[in-house]
Amino acid sequence: MTDSVRHATGNLSRTIMKIIIAPQAFKGSLAAAEAAAAMAQGVRAAAPEAEAVVLPMADGGAGTAAAMVAAAGGSFVETDVHGPLGELRKAAWGRLRDGTAVIETAAASGLALVPAPGLRPLAASTRGTGELIMDALDAGPRTIHVDPGSRAPTDRGAEPPPGAE
Repeated sequence: MTDSVRHATGNLSRTIMKIIIAPQAFKGSLAAAEAAAAMAQGVRAAAPEAEAVVLPMADGGAGTAAAMVAAAGGSFVETDVHGPLGELRKAAWGRLRDGTAVIETAAASGLALVPAPGLRPLAASTRGTGELIMDALDAGPRTIHVDPGSRAPTDRGAEPPPGAE
């Protein structure tokens, strides 16, 4: 997008270019914010007069909480949870400036938390996601936003079926 300022004489006095940079994560290599920062650096090098607007995006999976916290302002709250295979681990949920809690299922129950040879979707659990929700509830938000993507389990919050392990 360019904005042109035209004087009464009809002469163009300046052209301002605004470039919107809104990538998702590059799975396995860069988070959305890292990709956006690298792209912005390239834009600034190629067109120093341009305004680079950085808006990391996410699709409801891994990176969604970070994108929402970056866009709306806020912070992360870290807590102890159970990972997808029952192991204790740290995970964080986002607290936006308006008090909204953002829970990313991938933070506690994500596919990336299970080593490839250990993938067992029927044995995996979203218990840790529930623990993140409980921790957020203790903080008293009016709204909780839960992003379900990039998860390892197929349990939808239920216990694994007998013999799944």
